[in-house]
Amino acid sequence: MKFTRTNINNLPFEEIHNVKNTRKTLATKDTTGSKYIDAITKGVLRPGEKYDWHNHPNYVEIGIILKGEGKVFCANEVLEYAPEDVFIIPASAMHKWLAEGDSPSEYYFIRVLI
Repeated sequence: MKFTRTNINNLPFEEIHNVKNTRKTLATKDTTGSKYIDAITKGVLRPGEKYDWHNHPNYVEIGIILKGEGKVFCANEVLEYAPEDVFIIPASAMHKWLAEGDSPSEYYFIRVLI
């Protein structure tokens, strides 16, 4: 592993959870050299888009809301989100993210091995 710098604006968008141009991968276990960090990503969902039901076996997901509003569904619970909210989603929990409002939602996601 070496000392590096990356600008988020230079990273390509990826398709994730059947939504095109919605995620940029900032770091992975390969780039950090840590077996505990699965990935650090930046997600963007436009109003009405969603990361549909999914889970991350053995990884806790931390979601940090940068912009936008919407809902996070986790198991049988639903919570609204707004900028500056932080969500902790337990490992293996089924969850989904739904963007609402008039402008895109932006998030940072960090997945950590338990």
